[in-house]
Amino acid sequence: MLEWLAGQRSDARAASSAATAALAAASVSRAAAARSAAARSSSAPPPEFTLTPSSLRSYVLVVGEAERLPQLVAFLQGRLREGDKVMVYFLTCACVAFYSATLPQLPALRELREEFFPFYKVTAVRKFFFFLDPRRRGRISLQKMLSSPIMHELLELRRGDLGQEELRQNWFSLEYAEMLYSDYLELDADQNGMLSVGELMRFRGGAPPGGGLTAPFVQRVFQECHTYRTKSDDGVAQSELDYKSYLDFVLAHSYKGTPEALTYFFKLLDLRRAGRLLGLDLAYFFRAVLEKFDELGEEPNCLVADVQDEIFDMVKPADPRYITLQDLINCRVGDTIVGMLTDAHAFYQHDRREELMPHDGEGA
Repeated sequence: MLEWLAGQRSDARAASSAATAALAAASVSRAAAARSAAARSSSAPPPEFTLTPSSLRSYVLVVGEAERLPQLVAFLQGRLREGDKVMVYFLTCACVAFYSATLPQLPALRELREEFFPFYKVTAVRKFFFFLDPRRRGRISLQKMLSSPIMHELLELRRGDLGQEELRQNWFSLEYAEMLYSDYLELDADQNGMLSVGELMRFRGGAPPGGGLTAPFVQRVFQECHTYRTKSDDGVAQSELDYKSYLDFVLAHSYKGTPEALTYFFKLLDLRRAGRLLGLDLAYFFRAVLEKFDELGEEPNCLVADVQDEIFDMVKPADPRYITLQDLINCRVGDTIVGMLTDAHAFYQHDRREELMPHDGEGA
């Protein structure tokens, strides 16, 4: 199913355009239609409407698979000839159908097993929507998808000479997808197909014997992300993450310094949903990091107030009283700050960075 937003003029000619628009899905700007009409007839009366966002209207057409592309092409050709502005979107279901048809044709995916294909499709599509659908509307513009570096990463799999190291670094490779799913199954201790708070605490983002993620941070994941209500073995109701939400979590950790990942983490750190982080918020999360140090038998060697001041110095927010999402993105060390507040191992790496840094002559 394709979705198009279409705007039309309020005269008889616009009614005919609406009938054409209903045959396919697209987005047409009413402003472009008005400009086109004015160019054809300088004596035409002025438009009888005001240009507002309400000029965009939604139309949906359900057609057979074989008719989708011809309907789309015919609609675009007709509207573009009229000088209209068109925006085309892929819905989630359309993306899944598209990749179902194209992915098996890539040389690097020839060994993709039929029983694993549904999980692979979810893995591939999830990265596109994590980065290209920040408002979580369930759709991506065609232009944005085709011009994205994510598409270029996928198309790398067309090469038949990719080395093992390249495949291990490519999100869309079969090796990477199998690793992700294997990690998910390993975390799923009760094998019910979803992850509880305790199971996600063991996320591989930290070093053995378990993850370094703190309990308050993981609990925030379950408060803010999409979950399902299930019952534990002892009959207690609990919230659990499915594979799709787990992939979002992995994407945020894997690309922690990107604006999309920082947006994901900021939502979790913003306890009051106020759009700003106060010193109290930082202190709340970092106290849990210190408690995690005790669990791991490490000496933190720092105070909450000192780390709180250090973070504000690192961010240099526009307003010294609080940190906004834009502050976190602009400071260029947002990934480090997220790690300091959520993961004991990440804070250890930051706090001992000078000790861990190789000295001159070492390894020579």
